Amino acid sequence: GKASPLPCFAFARGQCNKGQTCQYSHQAPAMSTASNGIQAPVDSAESQEETPAGRCLATSQSNEVLGEFRLAPEAAAQEVLPERFRGALKRKRDVSLYIKEGKVVMQFAYNDLVKEAVKNHVRGRQWDPSVGLKGSWTCPIESLPDAVALWEHMGRAPTAELDQRAKDVQSCGGSRGISLQIRISPSTLENRSLGSVRVTFQYDADLVAAMKQLAPSTRSYDAPSRTWNVELLVLPELLEHLQPLGYSASTEMASIVKACEQLEQLLSSSNATSPTTSEESQSFKAALMTLVQLVRGRAPEALDRSNYGTAKRRKLTSQQKAWNGEPDFDHHHDDLFDLGLDLSLVLGRFSSFRLPVLPPADCDCGHPNRLVAGRHCCRYFGTFACRCGNQWTSAYCWKGEKQACRKCNFEQFPAKTEPLDGRAGLGTGKAHDVSRCSKCKSLGYDCSGSALSLSFSGC
Repeated sequence: GKASPLPCFAFARGQCNKGQTCQYSHQAPAMSTASNGIQAPVDSAESQEETPAGRCLATSQSNEVLGEFRLAPEAAAQEVLPERFRGALKRKRDVSLYIKEGKVVMQFAYNDLVKEAVKNHVRGRQWDPSVGLKGSWTCPIESLPDAVALWEHMGRAPTAELDQRAKDVQSCGGSRGISLQIRISPSTLENRSLGSVRVTFQYDADLVAAMKQLAPSTRSYDAPSRTWNVELLVLPELLEHLQPLGYSASTEMASIVKACEQLEQLLSSSNATSPTTSEESQSFKAALMTLVQLVRGRAPEALDRSNYGTAKRRKLTSQQKAWNGEPDFDHHHDDLFDLGLDLSLVLGRFSSFRLPVLPPADCDCGHPNRLVAGRHCCRYFGTFACRCGNQWTSAYCWKGEKQACRKCNFEQFPAKTEPLDGRAGLGTGKAHDVSRCSKCKSLGYDCSGSALSLSFSGC
């Protein structure tokens, strides 16, 4: 059948695979506007008569005109944070709120309640594993007021400078502000479009719904950059959808909207469908140059994105500094003498401290400095196999010592021994069988308890 005059949206995006069998038109419109596809008026005698507006337009055809603006919502009541988050960071260690490389970093130890508060009440938050030792939650600088308010609610007072920077960001719209980058392409016949508006904002369901009220042919979303792109002439319609959400146009933005409406009126007028005249072409150029002058070189108030503050690290005590943060009694027992500790009380089983005995030359357990009852005895992870078929394992298998079977009470040496790997054992949930361990009988007490006690050597 005959192809429809309506354009194919999939073809415009390069995704139509129907070819000539597609029922929609694969010809790009002469002019993409908010109303219809009417081409911009062109003066046939342009090359013969050059006006000042024409000269300005010719010089700007090679370079696109850019301007950035920012919409801030009307002052609204501050969000009321839930009471269950109050004081969640009070008296917590390693907590800090600072700015690094244009991002607000929220440092805190893992806490499900604080994590929920950040995810629900800080716009644009995301987990960044590259920040800090194990990663941190971050948010853009526009969300600094949200982070400061949440920090105060959870029991942490920000510094005066950080609080002032949050107020400065809030005056520019804060996390609810909308950035508009207007791009004008004066060469309408080549680009087939007057221009576009790049809209950027922190995710908000209401703002997304307002963007989707525009016609699909006039808007598009770029997921990697998280920006919306809309046609320039639909800017007035976009502001109408944003007005119920509290976004009002500034004086400059109102002038741009008025210029866009004038251009749309010229393009959609009945005279534009008839052969164009020099007067119509000059009116279009004048309206276009008015819009260019309003947009060119405009930039929103720049936010202070400099670094502020640093991450916090846990402070070591004098004792931890002396031990280098790793209190290993086997290698730093001399510090105990300096501290004046009574070693007889530490050992608990000696009335006076005895000098340790040197380990035997045939030690093969890998821990020659471990002492039991003042002497070294190699300890392994043993596997026992009784003649009655019973098998068991024990982490308290000592060199030269036996264990008895629980079924037949036959004493025997381990069938296999392995060195201990130093990990905390899971155990079986039962206490060590002292009555069937020859080491316990020789010591007179539970050998598993002695293995966990502190031991020292003179090496």
